[in-house]
Amino acid sequence: VISSLQAQETTLVGQVSQLGTELGPRHPSLIAAQQQLRDTRQLIARELGRIATATETDYERALANQQALEAKVAGMKSKSLDTDQASVRLRELQRDLEALRSVYSNYLQRAQETREQINVDSTNARIISNAMPALKKSWPPLPLLLLGAIFGGLGLGTGLALIAEYSSPTVLSSAQMQSAIDAPVLGVVPAKSDTGRRWWPFGGARAAASSQKTDAVVGLALRRMFSSGQRPADWPLVPSILVTSSPGEGAQRSRVARLLANAAASRGSRVLFIDANAGGGGQKDPQPGILDVLRGEYAFEAVSHYAAGSNVAVLGRGRSKAVFQEAHGIYFAQQMLARASRSFELVVIDGGALADNLNASPLVAMADEIVLVATLNATPMRDVTTTSQAVSVM
Repeated sequence: VISSLQAQETTLVGQVSQLGTELGPRHPSLIAAQQQLRDTRQLIARELGRIATATETDYERALANQQALEAKVAGMKSKSLDTDQASVRLRELQRDLEALRSVYSNYLQRAQETREQINVDSTNARIISNAMPALKKSWPPLPLLLLGAIFGGLGLGTGLALIAEYSSPTVLSSAQMQSAIDAPVLGVVPAKSDTGRRWWPFGGARAAASSQKTDAVVGLALRRMFSSGQRPADWPLVPSILVTSSPGEGAQRSRVARLLANAAASRGSRVLFIDANAGGGGQKDPQPGILDVLRGEYAFEAVSHYAAGSNVAVLGRGRSKAVFQEAHGIYFAQQMLARASRSFELVVIDGGALADNLNASPLVAMADEIVLVATLNATPMRDVTTTSQAVSVM
């Protein structure tokens, strides 16, 4: 149909062109030919629309058929996969069944063999006589075990002691201490049975209860410290001794400091004992003391007091409410020692562990002598070195 319409359109186009050249635009024949050409073209357009609609309908039908086929193929693939998995599981179950059958068959065979062996008497032993109990034990040898335990314990203890000493060496002798701090050893104070005490009184019968050997050692140490003649005769400051130690030697340091003060007081000297130990500041409401004096807030005469029945005046640590500058602390420490020379012949300072007590640095700078306390076979050498370095820095 389209072909005949297109051929007719071609003929009419030729006629319209020919009539257009021969006749005018208003000639009825030309107008009729043009109208016929328009009608033909409309028929061609309607036919093409019908063909396009039919073609689109066919395409949609074909597309729907394609989708239905694809869904069917997907279902078949899924079903085929399930079938394959079931086949694999079936083969696994068959293999397990064969293995169980083999094990069960072996078990039955072994059970049959065991039943047969039960009935067979294969032993060739017989009882000759009954056993007699032994008269004494033959093992273990007790004396040998005791000797081994004694010597083994001694060896193990010695080895552990050597390992502990090698890993953390302690002060073993006066010569080792003197070599470590590069200073003379003033004396070795005998240990007391109550070394756990952290307080010793001044004056009275309890202060005088120290042994004659201890008193002699402390008195000789005082004489050694101030017999060198290095202080000028007109030196305005009172002689002073600062006692320090490592952090773990607080009890022994306090004991030595108070022994020095008691020894000097027992020889008729008036002693000012200053407790600058940082570990003694645990009071809830501390009274004014050396820290207040070093800040310039109090004169030492106003905050010190004499111990009952002794020539020792005590000046406590005081209140650590504010930090003072070191230069100011040194100035007030010098002023305190200058005024103390009017009333005292010696100042003994318990400086605490200098590595942890920076507030004692002005007293370290102004002290004439610094005594480092250590315990033989107990104080680690690293603590002695640390304290010595802290003294040199201050």
